Amino acid sequence: MTKKHLDTTLVQAGRSKKYTQGSVNSVIQRASSLVFDTVEDKKIATRNRAKRRAVLRTSWQR
Repeated sequence: MTKKHLDTTLVQAGRSKKYTQGSVNSVIQRASSLVFDTVEDKKIATRNRAKRRAVLRTSWQR
């Protein structure tokens, strides 16, 4: 058998099918309700939401 190269190692170290149902990329999910560990975590997420939207708008407008 030939010596494994870095590319082979990276491919073999990928995600397990039991977590992805065989998909290469994980499923995109949309949720209307989210659970946070603390109220502070929720406040941080809400505070940073506008920043993320601004970045997304400018990135697709190019």
